[in-house]
Amino acid sequence: MATIINAGRVAMVPKGEWASATAYTRLDVVLYNGSSWVAIADSTGQVPAEGSAYWQLLSLKGEQGEKGDKGDTGATGATGTKGDKGDTGATGATGATGPQGPKGEQGEQGVGFDSANSPTPADGTWQIKLTNGDTITIDLNHEHPQYLKFELVSALPASPDSGTLYLIAAE
Repeated sequence: MATIINAGRVAMVPKGEWASATAYTRLDVVLYNGSSWVAIADSTGQVPAEGSAYWQLLSLKGEQGEKGDKGDTGATGATGTKGDKGDTGATGATGATGPQGPKGEQGEQGVGFDSANSPTPADGTWQIKLTNGDTITIDLNHEHPQYLKFELVSALPASPDSGTLYLIAAE
């Protein structure tokens, strides 16, 4: 007849970082402050430390190693999200003048002076007949002879208003 003996747990079980609220059993392995510890007795809340009745140091955290060789450049990452619109930049220099545009179409016939129907005045008032039939009356200003006073009898084409117009005579 064979005798069966219960040897219990016979292999270590990694449990990750030590946590005070976790219940650990014999042969659980934890990481604490960079070193690894194996449980030698069941416990909860017992901090792994040298000389503890619950933990035995499995491997001690090593010293900082020397700086290694520079690694290869990694792959380009994904494009990030579009940023906010930036401030308006400074005004640039004025560009070169462009080429002259094409010649425009001939305009409509304008209003001209009808010299045949505009007699020379004797009393200082001229009436100038225009080719469209309108009349301009010119009254010589006797107080200021360098000014001529024009009074429109009717509105001329392309003229915004009728009224009085003063012209400075050339000396």
